[in-house]
Amino acid sequence: MIRCIVLLLIICIGGCGEINYQKTVLTQEQADWLASIDYRVRVGLTPGWPPISYLDKDGHYRGLSAEYLDLISQRLGIQFDFVVQDSWQDVLQSAKNHEVDMTVNISRVDDRIAYLNFTEPYYKDHINVVGLKQQFDSDEFDLLKMNKMRIGVLRNSLTHKRASKLFPQWKYLFFDTLSESMVRLDNQELDVVLGCTIYLQNQVDLDVDKLVQLAVLPTSIDSRIAIRKDWDVLFELVQQTMSDIPEDSKHAINARWLGDSESFTLHDFDLRSGVISNIGLLCTVSVIIYITHLRKKYRISNVVHTEDSQGISNNYQNLIDGLDCNVCGIVISDFNKEILAYNRCFSKMTGYDDQDMRGLPWQIFGNAEDMFEVNEQVNNLINGDVPFVQHDKSYICKDGHLSEFFTTIWVKHTEQRSLDCFLSVIVDVSEHKHELRAQQSLLRELDHRVKNNLSEVLSLIDRTNEEKGIHNYKKSLADRVYTMARTHEVLASTQWRSMCVTQLIRLVLMPYVHENTDRININSDSINVPTRTCSPLSMVIHELATNAVKYGSLSRIEGRLNIECRIENEQWLLIEWKESCGPLIHEVPNTGFGTKLVRGIIEFELQGECHIEYFEDGLDCKFKVKLISDEHML
Repeated sequence: MIRCIVLLLIICIGGCGEINYQKTVLTQEQADWLASIDYRVRVGLTPGWPPISYLDKDGHYRGLSAEYLDLISQRLGIQFDFVVQDSWQDVLQSAKNHEVDMTVNISRVDDRIAYLNFTEPYYKDHINVVGLKQQFDSDEFDLLKMNKMRIGVLRNSLTHKRASKLFPQWKYLFFDTLSESMVRLDNQELDVVLGCTIYLQNQVDLDVDKLVQLAVLPTSIDSRIAIRKDWDVLFELVQQTMSDIPEDSKHAINARWLGDSESFTLHDFDLRSGVISNIGLLCTVSVIIYITHLRKKYRISNVVHTEDSQGISNNYQNLIDGLDCNVCGIVISDFNKEILAYNRCFSKMTGYDDQDMRGLPWQIFGNAEDMFEVNEQVNNLINGDVPFVQHDKSYICKDGHLSEFFTTIWVKHTEQRSLDCFLSVIVDVSEHKHELRAQQSLLRELDHRVKNNLSEVLSLIDRTNEEKGIHNYKKSLADRVYTMARTHEVLASTQWRSMCVTQLIRLVLMPYVHENTDRININSDSINVPTRTCSPLSMVIHELATNAVKYGSLSRIEGRLNIECRIENEQWLLIEWKESCGPLIHEVPNTGFGTKLVRGIIEFELQGECHIEYFEDGLDCKFKVKLISDEHML
């Protein structure tokens, strides 16, 4: 029987009001789908995981996940009910049974994708090993000692899945809540506990005399939002909402919760206050510290290296030195995948040129998921099923960044044809992959631009159909396509970089004012228009210029045109097109096709606003358009 508490949505977020987002514009289908839900969207959670997801002492839902849910609620206009349950196992079961519609703070695992869709991750973390200070000396601890320990891990968690793949020989005992694990550790029912650093990072200012951090596993986990599989519409909306949040805003949100100095208090079921203070030592570890610490913790301290074994290692190193080259790394490792010898090139490639890597496990350089796949291939190599193994997995270097290497692994045999060691040759292919990605990006961009151009031409053909007479139709269409062509020609000459707004306007007006340029005054700041904004904006200028030449100020010699351009909030371009000394306007003319086209492009394609007024001696058009960056559209 699942015990749960249903709460109305009460989200308290410090500083959340500083970030405002407009509501998402829904299609009719999306709006109808949301309207068809006759209850609040149910979010399943367990409360005791600060600062990501927890209930404060007043029963308010707080944390990083809560802030993202609040943004989703604001943008989509939906509200949530929280189904708070005793254990993570209960949450997953409720998701399977459609008793909850969403959950947060969840990782994507193969057995969950059958009933849940997952967003992109909104934070990532590492896995720590912690124990009681009275039992362990962290300086002498190594992971080999854990083979005989009772290891606590959250039931049905990604932490357990990742750890058991790396270390299947360990004895895992399950708990359902973080507070339960601390109680069992304090009662010595567990020797150590595996957990994520971030859940406990805000407890470091409390009493941490009993707990000690012992090691960091060479793997990472992430957190996502998950939505029931049959709710594709909501999943797409949530996914889009998360991707629309600017990166700087995401950094600000994450910094507020992951870097805040505020101390959080766990309010979990059956919580023993005496144990809470012991949780704090699992603090956030940066990638750089993670690599350095991992290097230390993985040393095989309880293996005695005899003079003979040291001599063997030196012989391997002599072999490596004889094979040394400056274009690729060479590594010899034993069948426990522990490094025995390596060349100078490999140490420089990975940033370990000042560090002795002998004795380190090979997995220190690899993402866990990648290493699982490689391990399977290497087992085939050991069994003689394949002559060699190749992979292009990324390596984690000493400073924490990922480098892209291509690795070939052979098995070296002794003279008696028995297995001796692994010989690996590693080539840095980062530059090659960067060029390949740039080429693929260029092809995608070319495909996108061609499709956009064809769509624009088809749209112009359809819109120009309102012109009366075949001659007018032909001329109007040709002029508009020619305007597009001139704009694209200039963009191509700049390698599709942004274009100065003054240059764009002069380019479009050139056919109309080549003899009397003093009739036109353009006053503008230095404003660059993104390439994706150039084509529709040039079409707007073309329509206004065509109207001015036919009916407005540019139809008379004494007519004048003044254009003012300025930037607003770094993302809006404001333009005022003011004609003067033109033919007298006695009454507001009927809205023609050109005016409809101008409004349509500005308000829909450029996501802006347009205001047109007719004064006695000329038209005044004020409009603002959104500067849609190329990165936003890719």
